[in-house]
Amino acid sequence: MFPNLKNEKLEDKKSYLGTGVHTVTIKNYKSSYDNAEYKGTPFIEFLVENENGVAFLKFTAIDEHTSEAAAKVRTQIFKRFLINCGIDGFESHDDACRDTIGRQVQVCLS
Repeated sequence: MFPNLKNEKLEDKKSYLGTGVHTVTIKNYKSSYDNAEYKGTPFIEFLVENENGVAFLKFTAIDEHTSEAAAKVRTQIFKRFLINCGIDGFESHDDACRDTIGRQVQVCLS
């Protein structure tokens, strides 16, 4: 069934980045809208990595249950992240997220 299992070389598994400030490259992103079965609060999550490991940056989005004040704060936080990634077009959040892939940004993880 797996004829070359014995000889298969595995890539080094990256560990998760720990607490601190890290310069990372954005590798990919996904949205809660990518999973039709997901029923919770919408989100966008970025996979980032550097030579020391990987991390996931999750931004909670807005739905009909989000207060006006929370919606404003969430939008400002997300836009600031995109600006820090060098994004300057905000007509479509999908296009903005796609444009972050391959860019470097400093993040503070706790």
